[in-house]
Parts: sequence; C-alpha cells; structure tokens
Amino acid sequence: TGAIDIPGSAVPQITNLTVNNANGAIFGGSLLENVLISSGTLTQGADVSISGDFTNNGIYTHGNTTVTFTGNLDPQDIGGSSVTNFYNVELNKTAGDELLLLNNIGIAGNWSNDQGDFSGNFEVSFNGTGAQLIGGANSTTFHEINISNTLGSVTLGQPTTIDDELSFTGGRLTLGSNDLTLNTNNVT
Repeated sequence: TGAIDIPGSAVPQITNLTVNNANGAIFGGSLLENVLISSGTLTQGADVSISGDFTNNGIYTHGNTTVTFTGNLDPQDIGGSSVTNFYNVELNKTAGDELLLLNNIGIAGNWSNDQGDFSGNFEVSFNGTGAQLIGGANSTTFHEINISNTLGSVTLGQPTTIDDELSFTGGRLTLGSNDLTLNTNNVT
C-alpha cells in the first residue's frame, strides 16, 4: 500500500484535510481550508489556495508548487511542531488580515506578498538552489531571514524590512533598487 492519492478532479474543495497515515497522502486539488498533518507525509501535487490554518506535525513535501494563503481568517496560522519547507509562497489575503507564523519555515522558490500582513517571531529560510525572489505587489516585514541558497541568490523585488535577524549560511542577498531595512544590528 502506498500514499493515498487525492486528485484534483476528485472534489473541487476540501474543507479540512487531515493526514494521519504512515503512508501519507498526495493532494492534487486546488482549494483547501484547514490543513493538519498529524503524522505521515503530505505531498503537494498541484498549486493550491489555502483559506484556513496550516499545521504541520509530520512531513510536508512541496512538489515545486505554489501555496497561496487567501481569505479573511485573521490571523491565519502556519504552525505545528515540524518546520515546513514550501516552494513558492503567495500572500493574497483580505486587506489588513494577517498571516501569522508560529514556527520556522523554509522557502525553496519565491515569496510574493500581493496583499495582507505577515507576522510571527520566527525565521523564514530562503533555502533554494537557484535564483529566488522576495516580491509581489507589496513589501513584507519579516522577523528573521536566513539566506541558505546554495547555488544562487535571493533578490529583493520590493522594499523589505527585517525586525530581528538577518543571517547567511550560503548564497547572497541582492537588493537591486530596493531598500532593505534592518530594525536591529543583528546580522550574522
């Protein structure tokens, strides 16, 4: 027996997806409300919009897809006991609504803030292996950023603010014509 495969054609939207299976699940749909990975692995098979909370206590495999956090849930949480490694993350919430980080996350692709606020006293690690972009229609304030891109650089496509720490474990940060505001002198 292998992972449970939920193709996009199975249902238009799953309200709550809970993975509690040692073999895991592959999700190919495009709309979710709440995601809970209790145990096992959730493999993302297609780009998805999530309008509720994302809780990872297992393993999440991004499948080189985009996760768009949407809706008017305020705050909308990304948390759980495991670090979640996304590929592309888009923030496209109702104006003034917040995406709240409750644990560290990794991003192997791009970050795009098209609308909404982002907060949480945790680290976002840009850990791709090629060119990465922090962009979108709006600037973003991060608590901590770690640049851990082994073969490329992370480029600012919008002015960006870091409230606590900027650290480098590999790669470089390219500002271009955008400002980087450090609200601390903690750069390592």
